Amino acid sequence: MGLDITQLFAPTLLFALACYFASLGTRVFFQKARPDLKGNFNWENFFLPVLPVVYGALFSLIPKYPIPSVFIGSAWSKIFFGGMAGILSGWVYKIAKAVVKKVFGVDVDESVTAARSVANASLPAPPASPPEDPVLPEVSAPVPPTEEP
Repeated sequence: MGLDITQLFAPTLLFALACYFASLGTRVFFQKARPDLKGNFNWENFFLPVLPVVYGALFSLIPKYPIPSVFIGSAWSKIFFGGMAGILSGWVYKIAKAVVKKVFGVDVDESVTAARSVANASLPAPPASPPEDPVLPEVSAPVPPTEEP
């Protein structure tokens, strides 16, 4: 009995989700490091859409990952599988998010927002302006008593 397509369905979904989260982590890291990337045409219209495909192609070369047998023939076929999984990663994430909401009743976006607000609330607020140098009052040294003759 050969492999059933359903045996490779879950690993392929996990593969696509790994591509999505690797891309998300890369995006968050670089946008925190360089805030000027937000709104940059090349960043948003070229690099971000290509990231999941690149991660998929790289992850597909990991040995022993259960890639469908039709793609095992060569490195190029593995890269093709990984690229396709990367392209579909955003769609797979949306479906997984909807399944989690339906099955567990948890809205992933609201949970992430709530976790961020809790994390930000526990951090001390940054000062509004740099602290000023304190002005110290002038203090004169005490005069020692003098002896009178």
